[in-house]
Amino acid sequence: MRAGLRRAYRATTYAVLASGVAQPFLLRAGKHHAGFDAWLKQQGARQAVLITAWNPASRQQTSKRNKAANAALAAWLGQRGYHLIDAENRAADPAWCEESLAVLDLPRSLTRALARRWRQNAVLFCRRGRRTTLLGTRRKFR
Repeated sequence: MRAGLRRAYRATTYAVLASGVAQPFLLRAGKHHAGFDAWLKQQGARQAVLITAWNPASRQQTSKRNKAANAALAAWLGQRGYHLIDAENRAADPAWCEESLAVLDLPRSLTRALARRWRQNAVLFCRRGRRTTLLGTRRKFR
């Protein structure tokens, strides 16, 4: 993956729009987020993954195509009983904002497989008590 694209992923703010919470949780790669940890614990979850089907391979698509792809991803996850929370990937460039899903306790191995299936370069992995990490879909995200 190109260095500029990696920097863009790291500069992105990942917003989890949890219901019952006054403000969204604003997550950044490489940071620990105590408030989000506490919320995960309240939900009985050990981890969360922020994943999207928007803009495969970081190539901009139409809003209609992106929404349809994300709805299909949400349906696939929902049919398997995963708890989904609306989220957004907010790039430093305000023109680039993607609808996303925070998925509680999605196994790491399935996370990478789904991200590859939906042609995503990386996802944000949040494990309670640790810093968030970007997981590359092909190899370690550096």
